[in-house]
Amino acid sequence: MQPELIPHFVERRVRELGYSRFVLDYEQVQVAGGATTQLSAYNNLYVLCDSPKSVRIRSELGAYGYGRRNIHEHRGTVEIENTGTEDCWVSFVKVIIQQ
Repeated sequence: MQPELIPHFVERRVRELGYSRFVLDYEQVQVAGGATTQLSAYNNLYVLCDSPKSVRIRSELGAYGYGRRNIHEHRGTVEIENTGTEDCWVSFVKVIIQQ
C-alpha cells in the first residue's frame, strides 16, 4: 500500500469497526529465509507497507502474495512466510485500537 494512503485508510477502517480512537506505530518483522513467523493481532490491525516478493501473508482478513487479489490489512493470527532463501524484513503500520 502506498504510504501516503495509509492514514486515510486506517481512519476509515477504524470507524467501520465501530471505534474512533487509535494510535499508529511502525513495526518491522524479520523473517528468515524459508521460514514462517506469526504475529498475534487480535486487538490490533497490521497494514502492510512494504515486503519483498518472496513474502506471503495470511490472516483472518485474507492473503497477500498468493494471487491477484492482495489484502494489505491483517488481523487475528498473522502468518508471514518467506519463500526465499535470504532473510528479509516486512514493514507494517500497526494500528492499536483504543476503547
